[in-house]
Amino acid sequence: VGMVLANRCHRQNMKTSIINGSEVSRLSVAIQEIHYLPIPAVL
Repeated sequence: VGMVLANRCHRQNMKTSIINGSEVSRLSVAIQEIHYLPIPAVL
């Protein structure tokens, strides 16, 4: 389900994704870092 939503969002924002590719990669790294933090730190 998540992949379907991601694909829809990607199609709608394809130009934005290309323009902000560096920001997207930075965001994905930040999400990975948050994933390893304790839940109280995320909240």
